[in-house]
Order: sequence, then structure tokens, then C-alpha cells
Amino acid sequence: MFSKILAFFAVCAAVVFLASAGEPNADYQTSAPFYSYSLSDTITNTENDTVEIPARLVSDWSGGWHVQATSLSGTVQLANTVEESLSYNGTDWVSVDTLNNSAAGTKRAEQDRVYGFRQRIVIDGSGTQSTRYTVYFVAKKD
Repeated sequence: MFSKILAFFAVCAAVVFLASAGEPNADYQTSAPFYSYSLSDTITNTENDTVEIPARLVSDWSGGWHVQATSLSGTVQLANTVEESLSYNGTDWVSVDTLNNSAAGTKRAEQDRVYGFRQRIVIDGSGTQSTRYTVYFVAKKD
């Protein structure tokens, strides 16, 4: 009988552990001193992309965005808008900074204090182009 009870508690513990695992690296609370995220993609002509970091920054953070653009053809024309949301689920986005790549190279936006739980950057292309970009977001806990 004792072995059945022990087995029952072992199964319950395993279920609780697996259910609580959730999305890895989704919430960065006070124990995480550093966070980084990067993504590469291509914009053609007037396409746009939205790059949202998967983490929810729920403590005091400072950070920055870097957008590195490389022309594959045409002239690089990217308008980048950094946005954040005070909603834990990522609704009601507010623009906090803009940076434009009007030539190949790297542009950056720094945030002394990251106020929103969620962070993203909207990349809008214009003109005739094919541009490869890499977005970097790096933050540290204050």
C-alpha cells in the first residue's frame, strides 16, 4: 500500500513539474541579470515586419535595440519603431523611439529604463529594395 501511495505522489509531482514548466525563458524576474534576443530576416520593397521579444521584463531593466541592415539590391530604406506595452499580454503598444536605416549599416536605440513588460520593434520598408536585416535586443537588470 505504501508503494502505491508513493507512486501516486511521484506521478502528481511529475505532473505539477511539467505543468509549471511553461514557455522557457518567458519571464525574467529579479534572478535574471541579462537578456538578449536576435532575429534575421529580409524586407522586400514596402514589406514590414514586427519583431517581438519573447520575454516579459517584469523588473527594472535598461536595454537597447540594434538594427543592422545589408542591401541585397536597391537602396536600404527601413523605418524602425521601438514599441513597448504595459500589458503583460502585449496589447496597447506605445511608440518609445524611432531609428531609420537609410543606408547599409547599424542603427541603435537605447532605453535607460524599460517600462513595459513587452518590447518589440516594427520594421517598415519603403522604395525598391531587398534588404537583409538583423535585429538585436540586449537588456540588463538594473
